[in-house]
Amino acid sequence: MKNRRASLMVVPAVLAAMTLSACQDEAPTAAPPTAASQPPSPSQTQEPAPTSQAPAPAPSSQAPAPAPSSTAAPAPSSGGAGQCEESSSYTLERGSVQPKPVGTPQRVTTENGSEVEVTVGKPTIDNSSGDTLFPGDGMQAVIYPITVKLISGSFYVTTYLAFGVADASDNACARDYGTVVKRSERMPVESLRAGDVKSAKAAYAVPAGTDMSKIYVLFADNYDAGKAELAWNGS
Repeated sequence: MKNRRASLMVVPAVLAAMTLSACQDEAPTAAPPTAASQPPSPSQTQEPAPTSQAPAPAPSSQAPAPAPSSTAAPAPSSGGAGQCEESSSYTLERGSVQPKPVGTPQRVTTENGSEVEVTVGKPTIDNSSGDTLFPGDGMQAVIYPITVKLISGSFYVTTYLAFGVADASDNACARDYGTVVKRSERMPVESLRAGDVKSAKAAYAVPAGTDMSKIYVLFADNYDAGKAELAWNGS
């Protein structure tokens, strides 16, 4: 009786096990979750890194500087008149001294008490001699005959430094040092006795075509002071 009951209990259990196995075979296999169902990775949740390029500069509020003009400045004309200029430290200024016409003898009392008569003759324009240094571009050489005579006194020492030339603005004109007038012809350093006379030539560079009435020949016994004592002008 007991064996029969046990057999009856086993049969339903076997049937139930077989039914469960058949259901598992027929059920579809669960697929793993797709990428869309997976949570985003940390790299996907981060904001994009900033670009390594520098931002473009903001437009300037200032207007662009104008381009330099391609037009070249006109070159100075080589035929224009120049300007009196003397680099020597021995120059004379006319100041308030009133000129006499060229050719007029004038007298002056020297520092040692002697009386000297000085004459400046009419000038000669020399356009054939000289070079770019003397008289220079835009300039012309003018040559004056000069004479010094000791009227009275113990002595007087002549020198070319006692003479000078200036323009109407009292600018000293360049002195010739042997380009136009030979050194042997200019006023030497020589001691005169009473009655002695010494003649020579002196050349200076003046603006080409200048009015000679506005060019002044100057003389000073004390030439170191740079102030004229006598003056001449004219042609």
